[in-house]
Amino acid sequence: MNFKFFLYCWVEWKFFVKFADKSARVLKENARSPVDGSRSIITLKFIFMYQRQVSFKEAVVSALQLNYCNFGGRASRSEFWWFQLFTFIVSIAVEIVFCWSNNAMTIASGLVGLAFLLPSLGLCVRRLHDIGKSGWWIFISLIPLIGAIILLVWYCKDSQMEPNEYGPVPNLVG
Repeated sequence: MNFKFFLYCWVEWKFFVKFADKSARVLKENARSPVDGSRSIITLKFIFMYQRQVSFKEAVVSALQLNYCNFGGRASRSEFWWFQLFTFIVSIAVEIVFCWSNNAMTIASGLVGLAFLLPSLGLCVRRLHDIGKSGWWIFISLIPLIGAIILLVWYCKDSQMEPNEYGPVPNLVG
């Protein structure tokens, strides 16, 4: 698994600095105060945190059981894309099973699409929350071609690694 390590440093002058350092090296230095320029010993709190990648099974269980129609909170990028892969695989399987009859395939595909509609919408909204956007931005997909491209770019963005107005960072391990 690829883990992203984040080093958060809270300096007593109330500056929040985020470092992404895979080797997790910590530099200790005397620093000058940005207020008066004097040298002082600063108190540093180093917290090593990373966002755990959700497995395929965890993503499917989360979307279909735990958060079936949940439009609040946040969903990680791995959870979103694993569930998209699951819906794609199920759709292909249904079409293969019902390929003998065009009417049966149409009905079965419609039922599968209807069954996955609410979990998919909830997951899309929670994914937008994870990057700091309102869930109402999902309606940008109504703009032909451009809206879908914008949403795809947003779905591929990294999570905000700090709590935002929609909740804490999902799958954060510290």
